[in-house]
This record gives sequence, C-alpha cells and structure tokens, in this order.
Amino acid sequence: MLEYYGDVIAMRHFQQGAPHEAAKWSSVPVINCGDGWGEHPTQVLTDLYTIWQQKGHLDGLKVLCVGDIECGRCTRSSTRSPSSTSKPSWSAPDMSLLDEFKTELDLLSVQYQEKEDVESCIADADVIYMEPVVSRLHGVAR
Repeated sequence: MLEYYGDVIAMRHFQQGAPHEAAKWSSVPVINCGDGWGEHPTQVLTDLYTIWQQKGHLDGLKVLCVGDIECGRCTRSSTRSPSSTSKPSWSAPDMSLLDEFKTELDLLSVQYQEKEDVESCIADADVIYMEPVVSRLHGVAR
C-alpha cells in the first residue's frame, strides 16, 4: 500500500533484511535506511559526502575503524562503498575481527590491517570511523 503514496520508500526497520524483503514486493524502489544489526548504507553515503567535503577525495585515504565491527552497521556497509579502495585499519579494543567478517572483506578484495590498539595506527589515519562497542563486551545478542 505504501508504494501508492510516493515514488520511493525509505525504510528503517529493526529486523535485519526487512528492506530487502520489502523490495521484493514493492513496485517502487526501497532504500535501506538501516536494518537491525545488518547495514546502514544511507548513513555511509552521508559519511562519504562529509569525508569528500573535508578531504576533497575518497580514494587512497587511510581509514581507521575503531569499535565493535561485529555490530558496526556503518563500518560493514562502508566496505561495500565505491571508496573501499582505501586500505582500512581496524582497531577493536578487547576484540578481534570475526572470521566471518574477514572472509567478507577478502571476497570484496578490501585490503585491511587488524591492529590491537588505536595508538599504533592513529597517527597514520586520514579518517577515523568510530563505532560503539556493544555486542560481545556487554552481552548484547545479535
């Protein structure tokens, strides 16, 4: 029914995959504005625009991602962005990148480095991307 009210549906939903499912049934485009622990591509677009405004380009930037990558919708979405030609470093205090996420990065040919602490790589970063630390440290289930 929503498709008759506009030319596009911008959908934010608590359930991972809900926008994808809605797009199967809709006759108008559905934009994923965040879905549970899944992705948040619209936030990544605004982040990329801000980075481009501040740096003048996106390619080749050294991006430091700090926080809980397991639950980091924006960081995970950013690996699928057109600017993922940069070589991000991840620093997840008291956590390491999950093998599942490393496999996803490898399949997308995203070069990355995993660091144990922020201090070892912050001086080299052009951009620092922060994610909250919520899942494994605080027992939040996915």
